[in-house]
Amino acid sequence: MGVTVTRRTQIFGMPSVSGSDSLAKNFTSASFLAVPTPPEHPPQPGTTPRKPLSSGAEFAGLGLQMGATLGLGAWFGHWLDTRWGTTPWLTIGFVFLGAGAAFYSIYRKVMGRPR
Repeated sequence: MGVTVTRRTQIFGMPSVSGSDSLAKNFTSASFLAVPTPPEHPPQPGTTPRKPLSSGAEFAGLGLQMGATLGLGAWFGHWLDTRWGTTPWLTIGFVFLGAGAAFYSIYRKVMGRPR
C-alpha cells in the first residue's frame, strides 16, 4: 500500500505549493485577493437599511455565560438539597431553570431588541 503525494495544490485559485517547496511556504507567503466592496447607494424610500453582518465578537462570551449559568444553577440546587434534604430534586430543577435562563439570554442576544 503506497501513499501518493500530489505536486501542486490549488488554494484560492493560485498554485500554492509546487515542486520541492515546503508546505510551510503556503502559510507564510500566500497572497490573498482583495474582496471588492459593494458601491454605496442611498437607501430607497420605504425600505429599512440592513444591519451590517456581525463579526462574531459580540457572541464570543455566550458559551461561557451559558456554562456559568448552568454551573451556578447546579451549585445553588445542590446547596438547597443538602440544606433541606431533598436530594436530587432541587439540583435537577435549578439546572433546568438555569438552562432556560441561558437559552433565553442567548435568544435575546442573537435576535436583538424588538422594534
